[in-house]
Amino acid sequence: MPLDYKTWHTVLDDEHHRLRVRLQRAGHILGSAYVEVESLDKVQGQLQSTYGDRRHRQGKLKATPRSCSMSWKG
Repeated sequence: MPLDYKTWHTVLDDEHHRLRVRLQRAGHILGSAYVEVESLDKVQGQLQSTYGDRRHRQGKLKATPRSCSMSWKG
């Protein structure tokens, strides 16, 4: 299944986890991409992003202010 670049795509979203991927152009080979992965543990509130060979733990999530509504399609 082809995926658009620069757009988050939901792989899994259930009551415990959310896993999304986003393709970014790699540029060195026509049509190549690297993959960013975002993993959310909804129970513990841990968000983790991975790209390249590095893992980036972003810590506990805070509640979103009511004035800021975020929506994304998976």
